[in-house]
Amino acid sequence: MSLVGPRPHALGSLAGEHLFWDVDERYWQRHALKPGITGLAQVRGFRGATHHRDDLSNRLQADLEYAADWSAWRDMSVLVNTLRVIVHKNTY
Repeated sequence: MSLVGPRPHALGSLAGEHLFWDVDERYWQRHALKPGITGLAQVRGFRGATHHRDDLSNRLQADLEYAADWSAWRDMSVLVNTLRVIVHKNTY
């Protein structure tokens, strides 16, 4: 596991009543990266429970954007923004 990357999900995780991989066929593309403790989706607020399909879609879009535009600078930016999120009132 790395510091920055898509957060790992448990097998059988649901978005609403649908398995993650049934919500969007691009779901498996996020597994091309090593999972991380924090990620672009988390600093954008797409964390926590996935009660609706959109909850996963937003998270997935951020993960795929991270994979497509990876750079060391972006990793540093995510780490700095993670510190800001940690002190946010809606932190899980």
